[in-house]
Amino acid sequence: MRPFGVEEARKDKRAEGHPKRSSFQCYYGIPLFGREGALVGTVCHFDIEPIRVTDDIAGVLDDVGPLIASAAFKS
Repeated sequence: MRPFGVEEARKDKRAEGHPKRSSFQCYYGIPLFGREGALVGTVCHFDIEPIRVTDDIAGVLDDVGPLIASAAFKS
């Protein structure tokens, strides 16, 4: 799995048919993986306005995801 982003849901064909397409315009999500490599969740950014997900924004979320997964799944 890889990060997934939508900058303007109303115009993005990948969001067609999604029930929140008219409520949220911008989405960026990254997968969180546990120690064994299994998907355990996601870190997501939602916005009601269409915005461009810059490399800086994506980079911060990409960097913080593994920290969250590590902290949440410590034994």
